[in-house]
Amino acid sequence: MKTTVTDRKKPVKAAKNKPGSAANKAAKKTNARKAKAPVVGPELIDRVMEGFDASAKDIVLPVLRRAQDVFGYIPEEAVLELAKRLKIPPAHLYGVATFYDQFLLKLPGRNIVRLCTNVACNIQGAESLMDYIGGKLGIKRGGTTRDGRFTLLEVECIGACGSGPAMMVNDDFHYELTEKKIDGILSRYR
Repeated sequence: MKTTVTDRKKPVKAAKNKPGSAANKAAKKTNARKAKAPVVGPELIDRVMEGFDASAKDIVLPVLRRAQDVFGYIPEEAVLELAKRLKIPPAHLYGVATFYDQFLLKLPGRNIVRLCTNVACNIQGAESLMDYIGGKLGIKRGGTTRDGRFTLLEVECIGACGSGPAMMVNDDFHYELTEKKIDGILSRYR
């Protein structure tokens, strides 16, 4: 029996679309985005583990960071293989990866929008801005746009409590957000 980290739903066969249809074009864009993720293989796992002592107990976070750097996110297959190399249960790696906001377990869009919804930002309207951004992008929190341009994430804190509401797009910080400011910010990343 194969060990899995999470339950996966079986893929549903999609109805065939006509060659020029909008649904067919959207499917091609989505598949093209998914195709950009590197395939988990021994060479890439070696690259993740390079320089780490697999017997050390304090390397879980650095190994997960490196895995995300190598793959662009942390694929389930990488969790399973890294757990073997580290001689720890996959559930331990998965538990650490799901605890921290910095780790992505699904292939993200090209631009990752992280909106802080901690108390300081929430008091200043972060929740309504989350709904606004989701509406603008046509996705829910945690989702990725069909064209693969944006992933919208809710994060606990980005260290901008005095200038909230705040968000990051990729590595860029944006403060004192309003709907108008968000429109301008998102347009720069399209």
